[in-house]
Amino acid sequence: MVTNISYNVIIDRLKAFATGHYLIKHFSHGQIDLRYLEQDADYYPWMHVIPGTINPAEGLREYSFDITFSDLTRDKEHESEYIREAISDCTRLAEDLLAEIKNGNTLFDSSVQIVDGSSITPFIHEDTHTLTGVTLSLSIRVPWDWSACDIPADYAPGGSGSGGEAFGGCCVTLQVGGVDNIDQTLLNLIAGTNMTITDNGDGSVTFDSTGGIASISWGQILGTLSDQTDLQNALNLKADISSLATVATTGDYNDLLNLPSLSGFVPYTGATND
Repeated sequence: MVTNISYNVIIDRLKAFATGHYLIKHFSHGQIDLRYLEQDADYYPWMHVIPGTINPAEGLREYSFDITFSDLTRDKEHESEYIREAISDCTRLAEDLLAEIKNGNTLFDSSVQIVDGSSITPFIHEDTHTLTGVTLSLSIRVPWDWSACDIPADYAPGGSGSGGEAFGGCCVTLQVGGVDNIDQTLLNLIAGTNMTITDNGDGSVTFDSTGGIASISWGQILGTLSDQTDLQNALNLKADISSLATVATTGDYNDLLNLPSLSGFVPYTGATND
């Protein structure tokens, strides 16, 4: 899918439609100059595109056109019959264009849409009272991603003469494996398991992670410590119970009943003041 369809691209596709259609003999674009209005019958039916408004919107761009399909009055004796036939044929040409855009068969893909409200208005003896046909008022909607990275510029906020600090470049540089991906202009965020992504509509997104590691439910520890076999085994690995069994446990530092025996101790009496 094309993400940025310019005005030039739209006009080229409309011209390709006219060129490929077996009944349309000529295509033009812009304002009609009546001074050079062609009087040769081989020039008609004629498809002419008059540009309208271009409306940027969120994620899209709309082009409006007035497209005329006209024919030259040929039969003066049966003019009313010819006018009826010209309007009918030109209406069919306008509908062919609508069908091509709507169905996206060749010239327009599925990303190009017709905005509701298109109309076909007949006209009789317009432009120096010679042309009869219809005007198709049409708006075409195409995707547009508002990519600032496509701007041919290197901005510096607070640039020359402002006294502000300058920082060149723009946008976010995407990397894959530590290498800049210079061809990437669209960052597509995809929600996954236990992860939702919300577009806040102001240029920011919110990531919400749920689930993940299952919660652990702890039960009550009841009974004596000796009943807690798993806990008791864990404590036994950290302590030498056999050697601790003879240590005084009254909590009184004067409790020295379990001091080692000092039998055979002979006091030293040979000390002098020398």
